[in-house]
Amino acid sequence: MSGLLSRIHRRWQTDGPIGVFNALGRRCYRSNSAIWFQRGLLAPLADSPALLPVQVMLDRSAETLAYLRAQSHVAPELELAEQEGHLLPHALHQGQIVGVLKIGYPRVYITDYWRILTLPPGIAFLYDSYVAPELRGQRILGQMVTEAMTELRRRGLTHLLCHIPAWNLASQKAYRRCGFEPIGQIAYRRVLGVSIFLPFHPRKLLARMSTHAQQQSTTITQS
Repeated sequence: MSGLLSRIHRRWQTDGPIGVFNALGRRCYRSNSAIWFQRGLLAPLADSPALLPVQVMLDRSAETLAYLRAQSHVAPELELAEQEGHLLPHALHQGQIVGVLKIGYPRVYITDYWRILTLPPGIAFLYDSYVAPELRGQRILGQMVTEAMTELRRRGLTHLLCHIPAWNLASQKAYRRCGFEPIGQIAYRRVLGVSIFLPFHPRKLLARMSTHAQQQSTTITQS
């Protein structure tokens, strides 16, 4: 309790009563909604070069983590990414990092839900992507995603998931161009510490994907 009062006091000093009210409101109620997409990694992966020269670095996760920490990304997310050895490629243009992907398995920290999700075998989750604002529209994301999918397939994974806010039409278009298909939409509400998923918990989508992945693997083995 004393810790909470101390944080309220600091917020009051820095942001005044409105800042305290907003902070308490976020603690009592949070919400978001996103469309979930999937891409089978065993299907053909077409080349998707960017419209300007970029180099995708797949094996320099330490550099990606340093960059993300400098940008103040969520600490629990990055801690788990480092612990689990997530695939964290970045794109270089003229020697500068201009794009980043965060891809994890078998566990990922989902910042939308403030919790860790455990993924079924064979399935990875692309839980964040970033391209420098001044270079968006140059298809840098497409090249990063395509090269990352090739690496994931080499590692034996069969499916890649991601989720995108319904309002983010540009990102949806970019991922559809890479072969991703929508599989459902989940709204999240956190009311007074209680988490509510609508229309169902993400585990239901993951279970469905697990069954599909197992069936696909069986078909490939038999053929």
